[in-house]
Amino acid sequence: MRGRPLKREIRDNISAILSYVKYAYGYEIYKLYREIFGPISLRNLYYNLKKGLATGEFMIVDIKVVNGNFTWGGESQHIYYSLGPYSSTLNIVNEKILEKLNALKPFEGLDINWEEQINNHIDILEKEASDFNSKKERMKYEDKFKTKELLKNRCNKLKEWIKLKIDDKDKIRIYNARINRIMDIVIKQDNEE
Repeated sequence: MRGRPLKREIRDNISAILSYVKYAYGYEIYKLYREIFGPISLRNLYYNLKKGLATGEFMIVDIKVVNGNFTWGGESQHIYYSLGPYSSTLNIVNEKILEKLNALKPFEGLDINWEEQINNHIDILEKEASDFNSKKERMKYEDKFKTKELLKNRCNKLKEWIKLKIDDKDKIRIYNARINRIMDIVIKQDNEE
């Protein structure tokens, strides 16, 4: 594998925090991370948040401007993160860490428009499938296979994630129909080869 290795452990720890508090802004995640998992630089945490946004493990659910007397000026921007549809499942075995996580209470006061978030993720997935469709002729066989499997996996994870975010069965059916159309494109490409 080329390049820098994925910092999986840090993102898994951030996922653990977000699974308990539901959402938080970056500096709040940083404080909780240090309290629960030990030292980390703010830069490293933000690097992993950014990487997690790119992979769909995390998502931005709100941005608020907070006025106050800060060292850098009169206002601060709080970017609120939540778990995305492609976040990993958690398997925490350290009892002390699990105890600290269980003590966390979900943050409240933020009204998240999950339907908008769901539509955004489906749009992104549609674009990825379309991009793949336009590039598949130039791809090596094993790259095509890996990309198809990735797209199928993302479709399935997105369906599961949607069920966790909304209760309206009719809307879930509509979203699943959109995702199934994406799956049909990917499966159709399987059958063409």
